[in-house]
Amino acid sequence: MNTSLRLRLWRVRLRETLVRLTLRAAFTLIAPTPSIVAHGWRDGEENALQIVRGLLATTRPGVPIVLLCEEPAVSARHLGIAIEGTVSERVSIVRKNSLRGLWLFVRARVAFSTHGMFCNPHAGRRRLHVLLGHGHGPKSASNPLRPFLHGAHLATTNNDVWGMAVIADQGIDVARDAFTTGNPRDDVFTRPVDRSRLAALGIDPAAPLLLWLPTYRVPRNEPKLTGLPEIGESAVLRDRIALLRDHARERGVTVVTKAHQLDDQRNVEGWGFTVVTDHTLLDAGLSFFQLLSLADGLVSDYSSVWVDYLARSRPVGLVFADDVEFARGRGFNSPAISEVAAELCIVSDEEMAVFVDAVVASFATGAVADASSRVAERLALRRGSGATRRVLEVVQTRMAEMGLPPLVDVRRMIGP
Repeated sequence: MNTSLRLRLWRVRLRETLVRLTLRAAFTLIAPTPSIVAHGWRDGEENALQIVRGLLATTRPGVPIVLLCEEPAVSARHLGIAIEGTVSERVSIVRKNSLRGLWLFVRARVAFSTHGMFCNPHAGRRRLHVLLGHGHGPKSASNPLRPFLHGAHLATTNNDVWGMAVIADQGIDVARDAFTTGNPRDDVFTRPVDRSRLAALGIDPAAPLLLWLPTYRVPRNEPKLTGLPEIGESAVLRDRIALLRDHARERGVTVVTKAHQLDDQRNVEGWGFTVVTDHTLLDAGLSFFQLLSLADGLVSDYSSVWVDYLARSRPVGLVFADDVEFARGRGFNSPAISEVAAELCIVSDEEMAVFVDAVVASFATGAVADASSRVAERLALRRGSGATRRVLEVVQTRMAEMGLPPLVDVRRMIGP
């Protein structure tokens, strides 16, 4: 590591330490109010949005709910899609990086976040902070250069195997404070979405739909620490995706791709597939997980999205080109993908053909993909509706254990 990068990381750690110490003092001196804040990164992050939907159903009308965000106008549109209706006046949508956003966070009795807020301070015994699982897959969360440590009182995940490993890497006691509830956005899979809505994205609703969703290699606008090439630089990957394109074209399958939040949009362009973005989804009135719920199959690599998608029991294919380099850089959780999901890996033309045929069958008959179901069982994936309810049940129980005044009553909740 060069000197300038080392100095930059030292400054970041110092700043984060000072922020945490300041906020811990504020938590001690300032009494909390009976309010709840939620924050997801970025504004379309559906775990936070679905938690707000659940809070509207389980809290008394007088309990303020605050959604902290980047852009309030954009966040309001995302929330409207998530709740499938008009945003209630009970929800205040406030820019997180503002004095008001910070003040509301300090005053809140309960805070939900997907990626942490304000350097993740421990809030003491008068508040409850919840780290929502936002996707726990094969990628390791351990980072010796800049550890992501969270002061949450509890954390949630959708699977016992890799999910608990990720939570442990964030400094949380998994035996005491981690719960396999499912992720709130999983509930989107259980709510019907009219397939005709794909037309607003320029996608033919009458054709099988296959998503290709690779993870990012080099975070956008961040220093390159891993030595990984950009995704388009891999000749092996280009060859395998060419097979995917050819077999899909022969069978009338539409392949759609979308860049990861941290990735450069250019890395999904030029492959010959339909490209969707956060903006096109928003304009079409669809969330990302609503799009996933309409997909007849998924191709990915190390992204956690395929773990989420296993809940649908539809075909999943994994295509790798840089797993050795990725292991040396970001790293993987244990057990290895080869132990958990070897039957999903595609390395030959014949395997690609069989996979695309399975996608067609999934579209035509809704056939269950047995391989996906077996992998879900190995990961102890929490499937089925009611993930948001289960998260809020854990919150309600923990508040009672801590002697905090109740804010959530899951008996009010009807439906997933």
